[in-house]
Amino acid sequence: MQPTFTTVTNMTHARIADVKFKPGMREQGLNIIADIGKDTREGFGGMLILLPTNDEDMATYVTLWDSEEAMNSSWAKISPRATEALKGLLAEPVLMRSTKVREAQKIAIPV
Repeated sequence: MQPTFTTVTNMTHARIADVKFKPGMREQGLNIIADIGKDTREGFGGMLILLPTNDEDMATYVTLWDSEEAMNSSWAKISPRATEALKGLLAEPVLMRSTKVREAQKIAIPV
């Protein structure tokens, strides 16, 4: 059986955030961000949380949105709360960038 690829067409924008936590604070920071992220879901299409194997204090978030407006609106709502909640946990300012999504695919692999 061959994998099935389905193109996801409604996700048009992505926000990428690179977060560097102070040593040993990543797990606590991940839990705080997960809790805060539950509040804004309008236009939200999914998220990847990437944990580099060569830096146990780093995390990269990739969030998918159905519009630039939804993406920006979500950040305006959670930014003040996230800034306050993460105070003292970050080793450096969060590096954030916004992008357009050219294509996203879901892959189903038969078992």
